[in-house]
Amino acid sequence: MVVTKPSLKGVVIEEFCTSALRMKMVLHKVIDVRQSTFLAGRGLMDSVLVANEVLKEVKRRKSSCILFKIDYEKAYDSEFKPRRGLRQGDPLEPFLFLIVAEGLAGVERKAVEKEMFQNLTVEDKQVKVNMLQYADNTFFFCKVNPHNAFVIKVMLNCFELASGLNVNYMKIRIGGVGCNQHLIQSCATILNCEVKKTPFKYLGMPIGGNHKRRCL
Repeated sequence: MVVTKPSLKGVVIEEFCTSALRMKMVLHKVIDVRQSTFLAGRGLMDSVLVANEVLKEVKRRKSSCILFKIDYEKAYDSEFKPRRGLRQGDPLEPFLFLIVAEGLAGVERKAVEKEMFQNLTVEDKQVKVNMLQYADNTFFFCKVNPHNAFVIKVMLNCFELASGLNVNYMKIRIGGVGCNQHLIQSCATILNCEVKKTPFKYLGMPIGGNHKRRCL
């Protein structure tokens, strides 16, 4: 009976798969709860539902807020390229990307801690809302203040320098609820981006619309 030894390639692939499974089991404990992809118990609809509920609450309270939708330049496909030991399609790659993307959440938390960035608060319990992430798609909520737009730009610049990912400013969109267009345009000028009216699409789903209406 001839016993064949497993190939080196097969052993390496098995080890990477095992490492990916181990990482998946613990990563949700260290990745910010606002990140909703590649992790057990989290999904695309989490971000969509939260975004819609926030805007619904802002409108209900007749309050105001500014929204920023951020995209990176081919973040997951080509910009994130581990130089050693990994190839595109490796089972570890999405989890390592989450660790990189966590850097932006960390910068944002520090800005809030230092009172440089103003949270948006909703509901009577004053729940603080400021950011949602789904892989490389990032969504910011904040109070109506051009200073917040400037802080977001600084945070993005810091994240770019630290991670190597590049923000696609051509795809940044800014919108507002309950605030005048002149103020929104001032924020758009700071970030050099376009103004987007609500409702709009986020992750392919409508955000900020009236869900009681049906589009025929």
